Amino acid sequence: MNPLNNKELDRFYSVKQYTMLAADFVSICREICFIVIFSLIIVHICDILPCMSAKSSVEKQYSDLRGHAKIDDIDLQIIKLLNKDGRTPFAQIAKQLGVSTGMIRQRYQRLVQEGVLQIVAITNPLLMGFATMAQIGVKADVNRLEEIAEEIAAFDEVVYLVIVTGSYDLHVEVICRDNTHLLNFLTKKLHAVDGVKEGETFMYLRIAKENYGWAGFMNDE
Repeated sequence: MNPLNNKELDRFYSVKQYTMLAADFVSICREICFIVIFSLIIVHICDILPCMSAKSSVEKQYSDLRGHAKIDDIDLQIIKLLNKDGRTPFAQIAKQLGVSTGMIRQRYQRLVQEGVLQIVAITNPLLMGFATMAQIGVKADVNRLEEIAEEIAAFDEVVYLVIVTGSYDLHVEVICRDNTHLLNFLTKKLHAVDGVKEGETFMYLRIAKENYGWAGFMNDE
């Protein structure tokens, strides 16, 4: 067998060297991936631990009438801060409450999913040309009360509707452009609903209080 010449030796050592470099590169990549994954796990744990510790230290919990949503003092503080400014960054809320940003994000998502909190744009109907607002007390067929309420609630003019006790069966709040619009609503829509017996309309003269930022009185004794 002929011995390898110098060129072949150089080629052999070059290939070997590249192979070793490639193996080193793969090893370095594995170490980097391990470090990144480990760091992400640590960050996730750091976000969860404050939430767990805060939850265990909560003294007050509140639930709605059906016992669905449970709200503690931290949730309440988040709600109050977002009521002041719904665009407040999670990092700023976390700084004020002394907790992690991840905890605030988790709490916010839970409050939204459970229907406790909604972030919406609130319009001013007066500035949009809807100058007539009224509340209407409606007496209706009690055997079809819920069906009647759903049908009335579907009208565009209706912004609020509740089934109540007392002299009336329903309280309906409407917003209209003017008196003519309100008259058309009463005659052509509301009283055209099968089961509506009579109604009394209360025109709004001046709104003394309108609060969309209600955060409850759960922190009161």
